[in-house]
Amino acid sequence: LAFFLAAQFWPGPLTLILPKASDVNPLITSGLDTVAVRMPAHPLARRLIQNLRVPLAAPSANRFGRTSPTTAEHVRREFHNDVFVLDGGPCHVGLESTVIEVNETHTHDFINILRPGAITEEMLRECVRDWVKPLEIVRRQSEASPGSLKHHYMPAIPLVIVNQSLDASALAKIQKVLGGKDLMPVEMILDPHPAVAARELYSQMRILSEKNGHFIVVERKTQQTGDEWTAIWDRLERAATYKLQ
Repeated sequence: LAFFLAAQFWPGPLTLILPKASDVNPLITSGLDTVAVRMPAHPLARRLIQNLRVPLAAPSANRFGRTSPTTAEHVRREFHNDVFVLDGGPCHVGLESTVIEVNETHTHDFINILRPGAITEEMLRECVRDWVKPLEIVRRQSEASPGSLKHHYMPAIPLVIVNQSLDASALAKIQKVLGGKDLMPVEMILDPHPAVAARELYSQMRILSEKNGHFIVVERKTQQTGDEWTAIWDRLERAATYKLQ
């Protein structure tokens, strides 16, 4: 099943959690007995791997728990001269890959989605609709997956999710939680097209963190539902300091 899915979606934004070979350094896997494997689609990354002739250990180019980069400039500003940057242009997808693990039994197979991404659950279901055995796709949490912390991808200033318009009452509640009635928001407006919203998400977080506001507020709209929005709201939920119901 893992080989089948790799053949369908690689190169591309799908990460497979696989048993770790004995010669994989435990520093790469944080001591886990599994390793996350992906084949990137970007021609520059592919050429680098081909020239090196070895697999690359590739952590995210950001400080632990902070907002992911989507341009070379984001990496330079975060790490200054501590890293060498290969600039392949802005990220096309914008969000991290979908992470899955597969379990196979004699009678049933399972795909566990550990982190949603551009390869959606619907796309996975369509891919395996004629699979040779009954197959179940489920969403679950696991420390084997990157980006599984409750708080992750956080911008430089607090991010607040609201399920309503930001009126005076809502603003007062947020200010109380964040610790000051003089704290003022800067609004994040998500593009109505989920592919565009995903591509712009981290850049927006970085840009808004440098505005004059004290916290970022994003309103969860009823139309922002469905498979294509799942990964976007997963990242926002983990990036949020506070959620106002």
